[in-house]
Amino acid sequence: MATTSQRMITATAAGEGQAYLIGPEMVTIKVPGAETEGTQLVVEVDTPPGGGPPLHTHAAQEIFFVLEGEFEFPTMRDGQTVMTRAGAGSVVHVPGGVPHTYHNAGSGRGRFLAVLSPAAEMEGFFREAGIPVEDPAHPPAPILPDMERFLTLSHKYHMNNILPGEQ
Repeated sequence: MATTSQRMITATAAGEGQAYLIGPEMVTIKVPGAETEGTQLVVEVDTPPGGGPPLHTHAAQEIFFVLEGEFEFPTMRDGQTVMTRAGAGSVVHVPGGVPHTYHNAGSGRGRFLAVLSPAAEMEGFFREAGIPVEDPAHPPAPILPDMERFLTLSHKYHMNNILPGEQ
């Protein structure tokens, strides 16, 4: 008799998932790539006012679902900064390879879900760059990231950080 693997529905409740502190942001893996055969990664990101990564590119496309707050999504087009603003309920799509970032433009913490496809490189980056958080309801105090380590890990996971003047 042949055996087959049966795929199952999974659910990650509010407050669940492996959380990582990356600088002042908490990134919680809600659906790891292993559950999607590597096609997608779903993370919840909680970020303070002004928070967000540097302008960067990576192969994975991203779909952002803003849950709380007000975010700006800068990109570069023809050497000029182009801004997309998105509030709660908005969805923003960033194709793979497009320079982008996000910033919490609100006065309080902001949250979004992001679906990244494919999963592997970004999931690896979050897991290696982040500090595991055992109790997301009571995270440790944020620490400034070691920029040399951050840039090394960015390179390892094929992320290109774009410094001012490099556009």
